[in-house]
Amino acid sequence: MTLESFNKGLFEFLDASPTPYHAVAEMWQQLSAAGFELLDENEAWHLKEGHKYCVIRNGGSIIAFTLPKKRRDFVMFGAHTDSPNLKIKPNPVIKKEGVIQLGIEPYGGVLINPWFDRDLSLAGKVAFIDKHNNITETLIDLGDPIASIPSLAIHLDAQANKEHSVNMQNHIAPVIATDSADFDFETFLKTHILDAKEILSYDVSLYDVQKAGYVGLEREFIASARLDNLLSCYVALQSILHVTPKEPVLM
Repeated sequence: MTLESFNKGLFEFLDASPTPYHAVAEMWQQLSAAGFELLDENEAWHLKEGHKYCVIRNGGSIIAFTLPKKRRDFVMFGAHTDSPNLKIKPNPVIKKEGVIQLGIEPYGGVLINPWFDRDLSLAGKVAFIDKHNNITETLIDLGDPIASIPSLAIHLDAQANKEHSVNMQNHIAPVIATDSADFDFETFLKTHILDAKEILSYDVSLYDVQKAGYVGLEREFIASARLDNLLSCYVALQSILHVTPKEPVLM
């Protein structure tokens, strides 16, 4: 693997993983293509030497391991699939000052200021009742920018470049529409899920639609959201995908 091909795969992985659920789905897709077998935690395991296995929990965590014919000490990699972000609250719709906003909850040690004036989309996992009255889950990724957290104009905030504190509840609710429309968030989610009859719950977050890529005169830097910690996830994934069958690895 060359540096260029490694980075190309990294960019594709970052862009395909706006949430931990999408990151796990992407990793499982690559592991499955490489011959890993999915195990069920509710069933007894019958592991075979020389085989490769994977376990997924709640769609947001993944463990993969190889079982070589010669047992040795394991080489282990660990990384977290989540990154600091802005999650959508339950009953999030806020209507005031002529616009519709969504109530959000900061997740993790999120740095707030870089979220202002970005083109934001929505992604995550939704649990729902389908048209056959079955409870199921699906991943959603709207892809297109639907929201923005606008900065206040400088002539309305003369101290912005000197001292500027952010109120987590009042200042970072993203604007998604004018309030002329009758907007319901769960109805909005249903329009993006083919068979949804009723939304039960959701874990969805905002993300910046800017793609991962190079910056710098010599393309010597990488710029992307979620580098913490998806870079580590990608390195661990590539390591276990390219390990020789004789070496035991746990990711």
